[in-house]
Amino acid sequence: MLSEIRQDLDCLEKNDSKYSRYENYLKKHQIEFYYHEICATGTDRLLDAINEFWMNFIESTKYAADIASSILQAGEDSDEEEIYNCGSQLLTCIGLYEEKDFSELINIINEIIERWGFLISDDVCSLLTCLRDFFQNELESDEYLEEDQVKTYDEIKQRNELFDLIQNLPQVQFEQLLFIVKPPSNVIPKSSAAQGIRTYALLEWSESSSECGLQRIDEALKTLSTSLIRK
Repeated sequence: MLSEIRQDLDCLEKNDSKYSRYENYLKKHQIEFYYHEICATGTDRLLDAINEFWMNFIESTKYAADIASSILQAGEDSDEEEIYNCGSQLLTCIGLYEEKDFSELINIINEIIERWGFLISDDVCSLLTCLRDFFQNELESDEYLEEDQVKTYDEIKQRNELFDLIQNLPQVQFEQLLFIVKPPSNVIPKSSAAQGIRTYALLEWSESSSECGLQRIDEALKTLSTSLIRK
């Protein structure tokens, strides 16, 4: 049943009404699966749940919060303090992100990398590093504004619009954009990562690259034939 739903989901567009129903069903099943497996096996399945949490942290915050809650509940029901504390810490990350308390969020991400980094997947380690750098950049941007330096509100608005535009591209167009601008293969996280994280990695590279720049990204976007791109 689940494999059939996954196959159907792969064939649907994200704006199809069935897509949302199928996706929600799979997420609900996945959360229940993590809960029961963690209760039964302890930390054996915990790392899988942690990976899933971070892969959805930006694009599907509610789903990530549900995963964290299932970890916490499994720790409580199985009387495993370490698992309970892990779920609690991940829920704290959600709260800090929603409150934009990036400074404390960076501290927790550093703790997670130090404690779990050698166990969680390479993709998630890369994603956590990108997240940490992204939140650090957000902090520095705020300080920049407070000090009334060169960066203006208009510039920040334009940058945010560019970020949102790329982040919301259909995956096919996003991959086409990567093909056009040709970032190094080790710069952009794999397609399983949240597109917001991949967008940040792309823009961060473009600004630091003498061969690209944001103008090159903007020019590449204009060549993509899609109604989702503003004229």
